[in-house]
Amino acid sequence: MSEQDAIFSDQLPASLFAQVASSPLRVSIDKIVPLKQAREIVETELIVKALKEYHSLRRTGEILGVAHSTLLRKARALRISYTD
Repeated sequence: MSEQDAIFSDQLPASLFAQVASSPLRVSIDKIVPLKQAREIVETELIVKALKEYHSLRRTGEILGVAHSTLLRKARALRISYTD
């Protein structure tokens, strides 16, 4: 609540700004593409990044929150090379 007609950023709690600044993910969009294509791009980047870090489909699936078999199907569909 405020006595003024407008609320300014210095009147808001600092915790609101800390959450935005500490966000673990930033997505940059250069152009408009179909959602299916955008989803495939993001999934591919996440899977490749996780595979490079964890070196295992099973561990990567755990980290990404999907079953090993789901990750295997996605990797094949997205033509991601892997060794397990």
